[in-house]
Amino acid sequence: LYHSVLMYAFNVSCTGESEECWDQSAKLGALCIINHLLRVLIKLGTLKSCFTILTRLQICYWPEHEDPPRQGQNIPGHLLCKSEMIAYHYYTGRLKLLQDDFTGARSDLMEALARCPKTAIKNKQRILITLVPLNISFGRIPTIHILEKYNLMIFSGFVKALKLGSISSFNKAMNDYQLFFIKTGTFLMLEKMKLAVYRSFLKRHINFFQTQENIETGKSPILNLLSVQKALAIQGEAMEMEELECLLSNLITLDLVKGYISHSSKKIGFG
Repeated sequence: LYHSVLMYAFNVSCTGESEECWDQSAKLGALCIINHLLRVLIKLGTLKSCFTILTRLQICYWPEHEDPPRQGQNIPGHLLCKSEMIAYHYYTGRLKLLQDDFTGARSDLMEALARCPKTAIKNKQRILITLVPLNISFGRIPTIHILEKYNLMIFSGFVKALKLGSISSFNKAMNDYQLFFIKTGTFLMLEKMKLAVYRSFLKRHINFFQTQENIETGKSPILNLLSVQKALAIQGEAMEMEELECLLSNLITLDLVKGYISHSSKKIGFG
């Protein structure tokens, strides 16, 4: 019922008066209504409806930005409520995250954070719960000071994992806060981060793994896969040799690691 009332109100507001009198138009209320709608629809998981109403708002508020441009005038920026624009960018960012559009999601969430007043600590925390893991996936690791300031120490395990190549820290962080990450829609994104942790693991421990011959000659490191396998097992990542070779192949294919694998000699070389 709540959803139906909001949809009715949104439809009425979008068919309001002409844009020539924006300051007296019923269309001004569409932004507030759509924020409530997005919050409800994202919780319900009806993403198709989200995109439908966002398209309508774009046509209503910013017709000149359409491709091709539509008839009508864009809403003057000074008439847009600042708090509603923060909420709008936050929800569109959340929506893009659910669609695996990480770049678009990060852009919208950064915009929401930039518009937030310095005193709005709780609102910033709410945005950062999604933005921090996004930034980490882009290689932007937050400082401990930021995590402490906004009470986001749940991400400290991921920071440690990436900096130290600690797979055990990554696994512990995922297991300890799994339900929270699922609820906030960041679980799958954080799970994909594990490949970056493997890369950090290899870089961090490369001097321990490479052969004595390469250390003496100064050549590019060549690691014994058996040594890598044992080191992973120590961190709780026991895997068969075939599984390890598959993992390393994926890292090379995704350009996270530059190198090659010798299946016959069970070694990996880095270039």
